[in-house]
Amino acid sequence: MKKSMTWGFIIVIAILYFGFIVSDIFSLGYSNILKYASVCIMAVASLFAGKEKSDNLCKWIFGFVLIADGFFLIIDKPLFGIGTYLIIQLFHTVRLTSFGKRHTKAELLKRIIPAVILSVIGSFFNVVFALIPSYAVCIGENIAHSCENMYKHPSKRNLIYMLSMWFLAVCDACVGIRCFPTLEFMTPELSHFALTLTWIAYVPSLVLLLATTSALNFKKDPEKELIHN
Repeated sequence: MKKSMTWGFIIVIAILYFGFIVSDIFSLGYSNILKYASVCIMAVASLFAGKEKSDNLCKWIFGFVLIADGFFLIIDKPLFGIGTYLIIQLFHTVRLTSFGKRHTKAELLKRIIPAVILSVIGSFFNVVFALIPSYAVCIGENIAHSCENMYKHPSKRNLIYMLSMWFLAVCDACVGIRCFPTLEFMTPELSHFALTLTWIAYVPSLVLLLATTSALNFKKDPEKELIHN
């Protein structure tokens, strides 16, 4: 992506970002449209990523992000969104580790298929207690991988990926809180704050994820700096 396009992308995302924050704070009603528009723009930007394995995986991640956020924002099926994000975390696992290089496709499928089955069953049968713990384990594992990569192979790319995962963790913690509205400490004010904080953290996590590819004209580090355990 050219520098002019990169800056145009950043400006548009910033406008949408502050737009939906204001909409959430003052309950203006057009927040979901702005949120999904920002996700769509980032998904399009991911298509400008390079052709390295990690870049291609990022394109798949953003494709599933579009689906997941469609469940959250458009058709109001949050469990389907969580189920889709469980699959997304597996793409992160492959991208953050050498799993895809050391293991055969059959072994990779053995890891992915159970997650897909769990996502489908949990989503259709409203088994929130199956989805959320499984997702928490997956993202916890990926945060550990990102921190390990940064510790063993310090680089701007690994630092950005690690920050992306931590921003995503904040977002997911807020989503988890809102999945249990009957909790004793849950108030309408806390639920509204969690909703606002979800997207305050979520959009930066996606922008940082894009910055780990060549999509944002980021200075490319060697591939070895991204995938290694």
